[in-house]
Amino acid sequence: MAEEEKPDDEKTEEPTQHRRHQAREKGDRLTSRELATAMGGVAGAIWMWAFAGDMAAGLSQSTADALTLDTNDVRDFRPVEAVAAILWPLATPLMALAAMVLVAVALGQGLAGGISFNLSLAEPKASRMDPFKGLVRVLGPKGFIELLKALAKTIILVGLSAWLLYASMDVLLGLSAVPLQAAMATAADLGLKLFFWLTLGLAVIAGGDIPVQIREWLQRLRMTKQELKDEIRQQEGSAEMKFAMRHMARESLRRSSRSAMADATVVLTNPTHFAVALRYRPEIDGAPVIVARGRGIVAEVIRELATERGVIVLSYPSVARAIYFTGRVGTVIRADLYVAVATILAFVLRVGLDADEPPTAEAPPTALFDETGKQVVASG
Repeated sequence: MAEEEKPDDEKTEEPTQHRRHQAREKGDRLTSRELATAMGGVAGAIWMWAFAGDMAAGLSQSTADALTLDTNDVRDFRPVEAVAAILWPLATPLMALAAMVLVAVALGQGLAGGISFNLSLAEPKASRMDPFKGLVRVLGPKGFIELLKALAKTIILVGLSAWLLYASMDVLLGLSAVPLQAAMATAADLGLKLFFWLTLGLAVIAGGDIPVQIREWLQRLRMTKQELKDEIRQQEGSAEMKFAMRHMARESLRRSSRSAMADATVVLTNPTHFAVALRYRPEIDGAPVIVARGRGIVAEVIRELATERGVIVLSYPSVARAIYFTGRVGTVIRADLYVAVATILAFVLRVGLDADEPPTAEAPPTALFDETGKQVVASG
């Protein structure tokens, strides 16, 4: 059955690249707090592995300095210098921790949706301070999802901690029977192991959160049919802009594929919005190869170059769209398009010069697309 029509004001269309770019420019980027937390945990684990000894030595030195006093310290007490002297042995490991966590969190955001600085996000907005809207966010679907994520995080982390502590119960109970230094070393080893397991748990949570955040972000950026049409119309621009873009596209196409159109066997069009140029030489090509493809102004340039070079131009809307949306320049056409394209090539190569009308050829049901690239479900 044909796809059911939906109201024009309903956001049913996937966001275009332009829409996504605009959202990123405004600061609406894909984010995942769970990924940032997991990256911070990884940084902390690496820090403990690399700097645990320095931190222990620094704490020991700081404690010794804090408990060591002489008459000069009492007579000429300088609290700022005293605190600085106590904290100085800890400066290197603590600064390393701060730097590693900062880099890890920034890297996590970069992996999720990129990093940008938008000062407009710091401007005060009344909508952010509206308690009613805040309550709606908390009690709405998003708040419910956040609650489920928090519960899942708690269950995973508490479960991992309980499992590790239960598995180490014999060691923990025996700490009272060993010297203090050995007991502290054993406890530190267990703490490090627990931290690594919790970091692994955070990584699992982040792995489950990223697909959810991607889905929510794309859902938030969905467009109505009218918005999509307006964007396409806006991108076409004025007559002057269109002329300039045609000139640039023509020169670019000439430079990038100087001989491509000369090698083309046929150009298939939509007839105006899309154009694809195919090459088929039975002696060297196992299947038709796409040598040029484009839409809008680029399609116009392809048709112009085809006319200049004597390449046959035929109008096959569904086939042209199917090749455009499923193929890339330099690759062969998709297998389910062989029959339709073979019918056209047979006309061009053997029958075309003597035939009055080109044969009928349509894209198969598996390769039907509208002008936006959305796959169409064939009726029947």
